[in-house]
Amino acid sequence: MNEESREHPPVSFEEAREQVLARIPGMLEAGGRLWIGGRPGAGKSRLLGRLAEETSAAVVDCRGKSAEQVAHDVAIALGTSAPYTFDDGLYSAVQRVDAGRVVVLVNAQWAGQLRTSVEANRVARQIAAGLPRATRYGVGLAVLIEWSGADELAARYGDASVILAGGSDAHGPSSLSADNDDQGAVSALSLAELPEVTFATWELLCEAGGTPRSRALLRELADRLPDLLQVTEGDGRQGDARVSFRRENDARQWRAEVPQEQALAFHSSAIRLLSSAPELSSYAASALPAHAAAVDALKELVSQPSVLAQLSPEAVFEALSAAYYGRPIDPSSRCASLHYLLERGISPCSQEEWVAILHHLAIGTGDTDTATALTQQGMTLPWQTRWMQGVPAGMYDTDLPVRRPEIMKLRLEHDAEAIDQGVVVCTSYSGAVTTWRVADGAPTSPPSPPNGQRAVIPALYQSDAGWPYPDGPAAAALIPRMDSSVRHGLRKDGLAVLGGADGVFAVSVNPEAIARQPRTLMKRMLRPVTRIAARPTPPQAFAPTRQWLEASLGEGCVRPLTEDQLPDGLSHAPTRRFLTTVGLPAVSGFLELETTDLAVSGLETSGREPEEWDTELPEDVPLYQLGEWQSAQLLLDGASGQVLQDGASGLYEPLAASSLQQFVAMVRLYHWWFTSDWTIEDVKPELRDWLRAIDEDAIDSEAWQRVFSDETFADRL
Repeated sequence: MNEESREHPPVSFEEAREQVLARIPGMLEAGGRLWIGGRPGAGKSRLLGRLAEETSAAVVDCRGKSAEQVAHDVAIALGTSAPYTFDDGLYSAVQRVDAGRVVVLVNAQWAGQLRTSVEANRVARQIAAGLPRATRYGVGLAVLIEWSGADELAARYGDASVILAGGSDAHGPSSLSADNDDQGAVSALSLAELPEVTFATWELLCEAGGTPRSRALLRELADRLPDLLQVTEGDGRQGDARVSFRRENDARQWRAEVPQEQALAFHSSAIRLLSSAPELSSYAASALPAHAAAVDALKELVSQPSVLAQLSPEAVFEALSAAYYGRPIDPSSRCASLHYLLERGISPCSQEEWVAILHHLAIGTGDTDTATALTQQGMTLPWQTRWMQGVPAGMYDTDLPVRRPEIMKLRLEHDAEAIDQGVVVCTSYSGAVTTWRVADGAPTSPPSPPNGQRAVIPALYQSDAGWPYPDGPAAAALIPRMDSSVRHGLRKDGLAVLGGADGVFAVSVNPEAIARQPRTLMKRMLRPVTRIAARPTPPQAFAPTRQWLEASLGEGCVRPLTEDQLPDGLSHAPTRRFLTTVGLPAVSGFLELETTDLAVSGLETSGREPEEWDTELPEDVPLYQLGEWQSAQLLLDGASGQVLQDGASGLYEPLAASSLQQFVAMVRLYHWWFTSDWTIEDVKPELRDWLRAIDEDAIDSEAWQRVFSDETFADRL
């Protein structure tokens, strides 16, 4: 730990002010962070408010906000347009700052709408720690962050801290001389996922905690503990009054002192009670995801379409980050789909838009049961997907290469009075044309050249600034808000056709609902902190069939041999069995690999003598020609079944695979990955793990290391 990050003794308000002001010029020159700490009530927020006035700082109060909202507010406070264009989010916002500025993050430790949350951690890591590193050369940002445990954060990031004297420690259960029921009721309030709740919600939480109390008794308890709890009166309606801890520090201290087993039982009971009603309460809609995350039950909660549709999308995303912070998400779960929504920058502006997005995802994945359940929620959706041709992010397997439409141009052709009889026409960059019926997305033949009876509507292009407004904003509003992965869109009356990285899709549009939506882009300022777990190695790779191989490498490229076609020198029984039941694929022009069609030529011995080879290979065993790989002869060792390369390319190690079956499986999976249409999935590290599982010895050989490590290898394929 350097001198700057060591714990310092607390100082008075004026001493702290002078220390911070003395540090700011150096921070503005080089960029840096200063953490402002102290006990509750020491005056941290007041100090930062004073400093902000004196330095004309950009101030953002983080309390109750997601890290995403904090990043958005920072960009606005810095005077940039980054939240309203498709760019690199917060990084782009900071890049547009052309002079040194002071940024003040107040209440950073209380970021997050929920208590089971990592939003404060994200503010510290992605915003406070990231801002000074993102500026242009010669521009410094001085970031002041309010954080109760400032010394700890300063040590973590190698920064300085200033600690205010005064204040008092947080109060936990030991500070309350009350009966067990009173303590149980206060503990239940501390385990609430929202800082402020109605008395009706508090009553339910007490039931979840096993200490049932009536609303009248809870109101009496709150009135008896004015130093600990505070009541906010409503407008007179029954149950409208709300209760909270007077200091969030006390709430967190109470929460921390609840035994873990008791807390887990509470959250599980709260999930059961909150989700039992057909219509979720406002508390449940926001808090259920966090209660589920606290007991690792979020995966099960979001798998219920009728519940997911009622949950606050931002609460779902915040709980997702908390539940999977530091551990991977099951790629087959709906949580994985939610992760990819975050990757795309999806940020719904209403519950109806949230359900429209979930319905679109269900249509894209062929999950008709979920799609139907979502349309039965009684909501008027701004748009509703009719069909999609493509592959949603993460929804793939290795049975076939992943195919997503490539879109250079998109248009709709239809008869003047029969739009549902029209055809969606997609033209790729190579000039290939794909067409689908607009009514149901079924593939169809390209329409004949347009005539005077057919209307042709070309798609608009969504630039980084959003959809263009050729006919004014009212007309353009018929195209639904989309994230930056959707670049092409057209509309005609109540129909819109859109195309993007994942595919082409048609939606029914509700013009009135669309018109009520904001015109801002759907984007996020920060990357998600979640990640997808590696998928298991496809089982077909351990026993490849002809059908599986040809599904990627090409129909008819695999032909088995008969026993009569195998030479007597091939003594390795598993290889003989593989060649007669499956066969060696005839591959050309891929992976620098040219394999021989053994069904035509048969297995022939190599024409070179061992002493002529650059690589030391086995003697006194037959070696059969399989073709060429990376400018070297590819050979089959008839005794061991190993696949070898003869070193003519300059690679010293001969091993290409421990067996012919393993080599074929590795080539097939690499071909599947290389020829698939990827958008935001990062599959290459997973592919390498799969190949290692297939043949651990071969993947470390020079030949395969060159495939993965040579930066120019893929360019030559």
